[in-house]
Parts: sequence; C-alpha cells; structure tokens
Amino acid sequence: MCALHYKLKIIKHIPLLLLTLVSLSSCFEYIEEVTYIDSQSGKCQLTLNCSQSKNKLNTLLKLDTFMGIKVPNRGLIESELSRFQAKLKTCEGIGEVKLSKDFHNYIFSLEFKFDSTHHLNNAIWQCASEMGAYTEKSNPDILHYEAGIFSKIYPWADSIPNNRATKKTLKMFSDATCMSIYRFPNKIKSADNSDTKISPSRKAAMLKCTVKELLANPKQLNNTIYIEP
Repeated sequence: MCALHYKLKIIKHIPLLLLTLVSLSSCFEYIEEVTYIDSQSGKCQLTLNCSQSKNKLNTLLKLDTFMGIKVPNRGLIESELSRFQAKLKTCEGIGEVKLSKDFHNYIFSLEFKFDSTHHLNNAIWQCASEMGAYTEKSNPDILHYEAGIFSKIYPWADSIPNNRATKKTLKMFSDATCMSIYRFPNKIKSADNSDTKISPSRKAAMLKCTVKELLANPKQLNNTIYIEP
C-alpha cells in the first residue's frame, strides 16, 4: 500500500470529508468545537484549515494524479461537500446544518445543532460511514455526557500505534495539528487529561496536539471533564 493510501486510512478518526486534501497537504489544522446549551443539546462546528498549504494545493489540484491517487477537481470537492451536508440533514436530532467553503484559502467549516449527545454520536458515525472513512459494524460512543461528567474516548486508540505503517507516516504530519474545544453552560471543576487548558471563565476546555503526536498516541485527546451542577 502506498504511503498516500495509508494516510487516507490512518486519519479516519477525523470526522471530516476532505480526506484527499488532507492527504495532499501535510500542514493543516483540524478544529472540533462542541458547545452545550444545556446538559444534552448544543451545536457542533468542524473546521479544516489548509491555508498554510494553499500554494501546494493550488499546484497539486491542477494534476490528474499524484503518487497514484486521482486528484479531485473543485467540482468533485463541491459535490462531496454537498453530499456530506445532505447526509447530516437526514440524521435524526440534527438541524440547522450550515456549510462554509473558502477555496481561496482552503478553509472548510461545517456547523450544525444537535438535540442530544446520542444524536451527535450517531451523526458522526453515519457521516463517517457515508464518506467511506469508517467501515466497522459496531459504532461505540465517542462522546458521553451524563450527570455532570463529559467524556471523549477514541474507540480505536489501541490499534493505531501498533500498526507498522503508522511509524512511516509520522513525519508526513509533522506540521499538522488537531484541536478539541468543549464549552458548557456551567463551570468546569476539573479534567482528567493533564494537558487540558481551561478558560478563565471555567466554561470551556481545550486540548491541542500535533497529528504526529496523535498518531503515535491516539489517547492524547481522550478526556473526562467534570462539570459543576
């Protein structure tokens, strides 16, 4: 399997459609923001920022293929983004789906509201499956929020670092970063992950790491956050 193909497979934990663009660009920022209005409902925003690689992407997108992979044109990217948005709109408990596309800077953002954490988990899995980023039969919860305790756990965290091909891809993502931001209506008491940055208001928590670090240790972004009643 060529390196580019493996890169497509290894980043399946990123719930965003533009996997090919990510594969062509080793420098990008992925931001996941979840803002709770109450103990269950809220809004989610997913942003992929490849602006630091826009010159490289402008060149590569003029090609038909690169390293054996067919390079998508803008029309195909537009089509896939629309399909992703349409799929989200069909998910139960998901509403007000908004898509932002900036092809000049290669910044893409998807925002939607969810009725509960259960609906948010279900939407993530359905869209990942629709885009071919995840093909397993079981869909364990990634996010959980109950009784003032919020947690995020990657269910495949133990399998990625043990894959021999992972080590070959680490250098490719040396400049890419992942960020998770979670906001709550009540103050945060504490968080289990020692790398958590809590805002001065104590109503938001952030974790950030490089994709290289995340591939080496997918538990980097696992966290349990305790919220005041």
